[in-house]
Amino acid sequence: MKKFDLKGVKGVFANLRGGEKSASKGEVEIPETLQPHDFYCGKLSRHGFPFQPTCIAWDPIQKLVAVGTKRGDVRIIGKPGVDVAMQHTSPTVVLHIKFLINQGALITACSDDSINLWSYRQKVPEIVHSLKFCRERITCLYLAYQSKWLYLGTERGNVHIVNVETFTICGYIINWNKAIELSRKTHPGPVVHLSDNPMDPNKLLIGFETGLTVCWDLRCKMAESRFNSNECLRDACWSNEGKMFMCSYADGTLSTWNCKHPSKPVSVMTPHSKANKNGQLSPCKPINRLEWRAVKSGEPYIIFSGGMSYEAGRSPCLTIMHGKDVTVLEMEHKILDFIVLCRNVWSFEYDDPYAIVVLLASDLIFVDMTIPGYPCFQCPYALDLHESPVTCLKYISDCAADLIPAIYSCGAKQLREGYSKTEFPVSGGECTPSSNSYSEILITGHADGSIKFWDVSGSTILFLYRLKSSKQFEKIKRKYEEDEDVLAIQHIYLDEESRHLVVAASQHVIVYGYRKKELSYDVPVVEVPAISELVDEDIESPSSPSNIKVSQNISNNVTGPAEAGHVTRPNAENKDVKTSVKAKSGARKYSVGYQPELVVLVQWYEGTTPPIITSVCINSSYGMLAAGTTTSLFIMDTVQKTCLLNIHPAELCNSEIGRLATPTMTSPKKRLPSASVSDQESGAEANSRSTEQTFSFTNRLTMGENTVVM
Repeated sequence: MKKFDLKGVKGVFANLRGGEKSASKGEVEIPETLQPHDFYCGKLSRHGFPFQPTCIAWDPIQKLVAVGTKRGDVRIIGKPGVDVAMQHTSPTVVLHIKFLINQGALITACSDDSINLWSYRQKVPEIVHSLKFCRERITCLYLAYQSKWLYLGTERGNVHIVNVETFTICGYIINWNKAIELSRKTHPGPVVHLSDNPMDPNKLLIGFETGLTVCWDLRCKMAESRFNSNECLRDACWSNEGKMFMCSYADGTLSTWNCKHPSKPVSVMTPHSKANKNGQLSPCKPINRLEWRAVKSGEPYIIFSGGMSYEAGRSPCLTIMHGKDVTVLEMEHKILDFIVLCRNVWSFEYDDPYAIVVLLASDLIFVDMTIPGYPCFQCPYALDLHESPVTCLKYISDCAADLIPAIYSCGAKQLREGYSKTEFPVSGGECTPSSNSYSEILITGHADGSIKFWDVSGSTILFLYRLKSSKQFEKIKRKYEEDEDVLAIQHIYLDEESRHLVVAASQHVIVYGYRKKELSYDVPVVEVPAISELVDEDIESPSSPSNIKVSQNISNNVTGPAEAGHVTRPNAENKDVKTSVKAKSGARKYSVGYQPELVVLVQWYEGTTPPIITSVCINSSYGMLAAGTTTSLFIMDTVQKTCLLNIHPAELCNSEIGRLATPTMTSPKKRLPSASVSDQESGAEANSRSTEQTFSFTNRLTMGENTVVM
């Protein structure tokens, strides 16, 4: 039975002050009723974007999206709240993924040359069957709707067929040397495309990397026709009539071929190539993915990724061609794959596309094709949780009932305009809503200085509000990409009663107040004077204060009250001080929600190690902000915008408390009201009360060594 010493805490302070030994009396026994088996650590839910995605699949009937990753993970996403995670036994790369449409199963092809059949009809998804290829690497995969034959293309140029019902390899193999012409003396390369004719499933289109495309007759076991190109093939797609198909190549061209005339293409176009001064076409990037979709009325859609001119820039683009209309959608990240969502499942019918799902390296984009301009859907998932790397988390349980609605009302005004109002296309799965009797909030701090609020009360995570601390500082010029981001949020503290929010990076602190009105004002900025490093020569123990030497502050006295918008600085004789950021000056307009009340910058000597803020706390009732760094502890008066205490941790061991600000009776500037307090009080009453409390607290700090320091 463990024993807790109630006088141990007093003994700690006694040792710090005079080196007295703590008494070992008054021990109280605490019965332990909880046992190890009463605790369970398990994963309840998963939020955010899949790490390092590689491929995507779509079930048009169940309305589900599947994403594979480089770590062997598979995520199945449906309506908000439907998110199933599966993982292979070994951390292998998922190269290809295909749904068995409307059957509750999917197939994955991995980098270890294995083919796995997953079943997610049960509560815990599992691998039902698995096949292993020992001599050939899988490069592409094709499975038609309601077909039991799975076609596998390999790196050696061969095509294997797998029976999905028994999940066994058939004896039927299409060898590369039988697919090419007899006169050809070179290897056609890996298989990069497989698809059957929409009107005749016995005709299989095989595309090789070197540019050769073969229409193979499965019944006759021979090549019906061959289509040669000098450019490397990237992708191909049939028309819904099955008479023609289109190929995309590495030089950014699109060629349309007629099955009955294989000698030359019907048409060749380079959508984004422009003629230069000499009349020559500018070179273009490869077109990696291609979709050719027909509609009942009007011209078909040609959708592809890549193909932009090298002179156009490096932004990845998705192009939508509809007749003479060409629309280019620029993406923020690299396009890995995309899928066109169609109303009809059968390939021989009119496709009538209505949306596009674009898989990016760090995002999942949903494009509405039914509205001119092709706006994006507002994604209901928290896929942008890691839009900027998360550097800090603050979880608040059983918060005030009116806190989430108040924050959400401000966040609703931040939603960007221009999103599609059409119903979100991914709506598959069933989710049992889980409701708690209490509210939960998650606050995330990010590397770019942003702060996001999330409602995690249920099984889903709902975005509430975003705050950007970088708006308070001038733009930072980073010399190297690997330089540490000085705006990264490291600490978050929320006072639920007053709704004051304190965020801290490595060398600055910002205090925010929640307000229901737009205001325009200049944010006060206070610079905390630097404290030099401790001289640790001959330091024996904390009980020997005579051996402890702490150098003075840059300024002997802590600065007095700061005028609103005024930056307090050290003495002019000390010019070798630095701050990590420079605050903006001048009045600015702040929208409803969290508005900055105070910015605190921590200084340090040039050539020394910058101090790092290790903890922050605020007491809104007294108007006090406390922050600890690796070299000091400082307390700020958030009403008068004054530094009251700036002390080295070693000085806590001395009999004298350290350097304190002289209490001042000057009236502070009018305090900007907080929603929870000043909506009910006048500004003058709140300021008068805060001044009295601040003065009283300062006096308690200066009473002597017997006073406990916060």
